[in-house]
Amino acid sequence: MASLRVGTWNIAGARREQTNQVDLDAVVAGVRALEVDLLSVQEVDRDLARSGRADQPAAIAQAMGTDWFWTYAPALIEDDFRPLSGPDPGGAAYGNLLVSRLPLERVEHLRFPPAGGGEQCSALLATIQVGLRPVMVAATHLSNRQGHNVRQLRELQGLAGSRAAPWLLVIDLNMSSTVLLLASRRGWPETGRGRT
Repeated sequence: MASLRVGTWNIAGARREQTNQVDLDAVVAGVRALEVDLLSVQEVDRDLARSGRADQPAAIAQAMGTDWFWTYAPALIEDDFRPLSGPDPGGAAYGNLLVSRLPLERVEHLRFPPAGGGEQCSALLATIQVGLRPVMVAATHLSNRQGHNVRQLRELQGLAGSRAAPWLLVIDLNMSSTVLLLASRRGWPETGRGRT
């Protein structure tokens, strides 16, 4: 595969806007319709009461195909949404999902500290092989608190700059494209195109 079709989607726990009605079937249909090779999904619930105890990461990954690769990084756990402080204990959680047609290698799960009383955020880092070239991928959902999201973006870009492979950030940024352009570290020429 010499090209890569990428998508990102904040599913808000598979809740329909303005109703909070969970519709995981609609999300599953939506991810299938995207026809992507790599998908970053934010606000994914796993076994939470608010979403009917569904294992959304597994359902979404299985919808993409049994031969796809995936990893899930919770940021908050249990129905009271406590920050995760150690390894993933399994069970009820809220976080980010990365699904890929290509094998995910050297997978890392990162956590950003809670932002000014806001929620803790998680990030997924992985390497995929696109044709003959390794590409590092970062998938996350930055804080919705202005300033904190800029620090998180710069931290990810700094981490990316310390590694040799080309990088692809697939993120729910929670910032305007103007702020993104101003906040990004040097060397990120594709940053800021389209909706963030």
